[in-house]
Amino acid sequence: NDEVDQAKLNLGYRFPTYFGKENYYAFVVLNMMFGGDPSSVLFNEVREKQSLAYSIHSQIDGKNGFLFVLSGVSASKYEIAKDTILDEFEKLKNGNFDDGKLELAKKIIISHRHESTDRPKSIIELLHNQVLLDKPQSEEEFITAINAVTREDVIKLANKAMLDTIYVLTKGGQSE
Repeated sequence: NDEVDQAKLNLGYRFPTYFGKENYYAFVVLNMMFGGDPSSVLFNEVREKQSLAYSIHSQIDGKNGFLFVLSGVSASKYEIAKDTILDEFEKLKNGNFDDGKLELAKKIIISHRHESTDRPKSIIELLHNQVLLDKPQSEEEFITAINAVTREDVIKLANKAMLDTIYVLTKGGQSE
């Protein structure tokens, strides 16, 4: 039975940024590159290439500066999966990624932003985020800020991240 072999492997990174701070946009881009969608490093490396996870993605808590990696892995391979995730983050820190990945991440973020103006939940999130800012932010300002993110911004921010939590839950209920 496959189900017995499944484990949840979640990692939490703490970043010195949050919504409204200057390097927040580098945070958004870094997340998209790392695990934000199927073009991301985690999806390609951990899931597609190495088949270590049946699901994996990263998401940010922009109010508190957290990045979470959420994955479902084979319990017998969770150590390898964890090491691979950590290695992939090291590559970001070392600037070991091509500019194409950076540009693709920006395109995806901008296209999500365009789509979000069509969905009520997203509109509420956008408005909520604007309340956190001193002044409302136009879509144009958002796009300009995302496009302005450089590879140096991503590398610099990645190097300020702290791995805060590694959480593993297996069928037996043990966690790390």
